[in-house]
Amino acid sequence: WTAYATYGRLYSVNGTVSGGGIVLGPDLRINRQNLKSLNNLYEAGLRREGRTNFGVTAFWQERQQPDLYAFKPNDIAVRGVEAEVSRPMGRFMTRVSAVYNEGNFINALPFEYAPTITAPGDYRIPGLSRIYANSTVSYRGQRWGASLTGRYQTEQSGNLLNTYILPAQYTLDASLSYKRRDWSVTLNVGNLTNRWNWIHNG
Repeated sequence: WTAYATYGRLYSVNGTVSGGGIVLGPDLRINRQNLKSLNNLYEAGLRREGRTNFGVTAFWQERQQPDLYAFKPNDIAVRGVEAEVSRPMGRFMTRVSAVYNEGNFINALPFEYAPTITAPGDYRIPGLSRIYANSTVSYRGQRWGASLTGRYQTEQSGNLLNTYILPAQYTLDASLSYKRRDWSVTLNVGNLTNRWNWIHNG
């Protein structure tokens, strides 16, 4: 087993949720807070490598998002745990991973085009599923290769008051490949089941 812990700190230019613009303050100057959006990331985990590879990571992120209502960023906290298991079996490889996370604004009044809130609060981030899961089975032969990947995520809040929901959804993708000594060709097929899935636009 291997134990590890990491810490990352990042400042970056960050525009508003309305498309990347930066709002000017009352004095018609750019608020300096918009030029150093904070991002702190703490991680700690365990990893085991062998016949079956296994890893688990707990994380906590503190970040900021500019707001059209106020001339300062909103604080956000995201915390959760991620696990991954992979196992080779001859020419086959199986990999499964999953993430559980909670993400909330902290005492904030976030911007919405059609406002549903009137007071600051610790609102869950719209468009963020609590669970994301991925699974891949692949085959690699001397000439031929193939893979099947499934992705799943639980329902998402549509707005800050959770008055409408984007349902849970999944996607299946596949690939088939063939290689020779000096060339190869790969066929990728996305969304095998032709599902209509939804992406929250923030």
